[in-house]
Amino acid sequence: MLFAAKKHQNQGSVLLLAIFIAISLTIFSLSYFRMMRAARNTDHRLGQQFVARETALMLREEAMAIIQRDCRDRRSQIFWFLLGAVAGAEMEMRLPFASDYISKLLQPGFSCEVSSRLKVVNFINYDHRSRYYASGKEGHGILAVHIEVTLLDERGGGKATVIKESLHSQYDYLVASMLSLDSRGSRLLRPLTLRHDRQTFDSYSSLQIEDYEESPVPEEDPAKIELYDRITLWRARNLRVNDLEQMLIIDRERKILNLYGICHCADQIELAGDWQIKGKGVLIADSFNIAGALKKSGNEDMLVLYARKGKITVDTSEKIEAALIAINDKHNGTVESRQALNLSGMLLADYLNLDNWSNNTHRVSFDKALLDADKSYQISVSPWTNFRSGARN
Repeated sequence: MLFAAKKHQNQGSVLLLAIFIAISLTIFSLSYFRMMRAARNTDHRLGQQFVARETALMLREEAMAIIQRDCRDRRSQIFWFLLGAVAGAEMEMRLPFASDYISKLLQPGFSCEVSSRLKVVNFINYDHRSRYYASGKEGHGILAVHIEVTLLDERGGGKATVIKESLHSQYDYLVASMLSLDSRGSRLLRPLTLRHDRQTFDSYSSLQIEDYEESPVPEEDPAKIELYDRITLWRARNLRVNDLEQMLIIDRERKILNLYGICHCADQIELAGDWQIKGKGVLIADSFNIAGALKKSGNEDMLVLYARKGKITVDTSEKIEAALIAINDKHNGTVESRQALNLSGMLLADYLNLDNWSNNTHRVSFDKALLDADKSYQISVSPWTNFRSGARN
């Protein structure tokens, strides 16, 4: 009887264990299938979020390419939006390429709505020493680019929002005049100005100055003239010649000077051969050697060459369409011409020693494009992001 009781007890324990194992397997199976279904749902949602994120990034890249291009074009809406814009100003932006390409990223039955807005976060028109610039349009600002992407599920006949991606990026931008403005406008008003040299040139001089009837009498002492002294308006500082070439500001292969903004180079710049000038800009360097023509592509193009330490040497009789400036703190900035100078622009130096010039007749004529302060502004937007915020479901 005792053996039979023990046998019955053992059979009951085995049965309970079997039931426990069966229940455990059922719970595990249910949990496993729930986990796998959740994983598939998570993977699907992560995939949708990835598409939304990639779409937003693609839209931002196109927006920045358009901004960088249009900031150099006075005919563009973005140029005028940023020129003297006040904090809080906004505009919608159309991004045609990315918008057309988005459909290739989406699964059948899904669509996408996108929007892109530009906003001026702030703008100040004074430098780091709290000195106001001559023009209220010159200054520093922060531009925000806000991209929003909404994925929609249209498989049920309606439009159900699946996920939203919001990308908010901020960039520095700079507005500067290429004419070193003062309260009267352009400061490059005369065909020839010498800061520390009182010699005059008449019809018998080897240097012939165009009779510019509108040339004003300078109101300030020439010795006190300082140009492009607000370094906070310089787009780039302490570049090397190789940097200018890599940025294609100096395109030696095609012989083009692609200009926009004020760029400082801590080298001597050599310009050999004939060059084409595109855009408006100021190149500041230690010194310059010019051995070929410098010709503008259009009437509104503008080149200013400013030697801050040495001199500007011209070794060509071809036409030079530029403003040549050679002034420095040592008062020894000068321009020398080894052939018959043919300059259309203006010339500003500390002094001129014509004994160091070639035995030719040299001519300086004034380019009236240097008077047009309203057309002298250039806008530069930084290529890097200062701030970026991310996604929301």
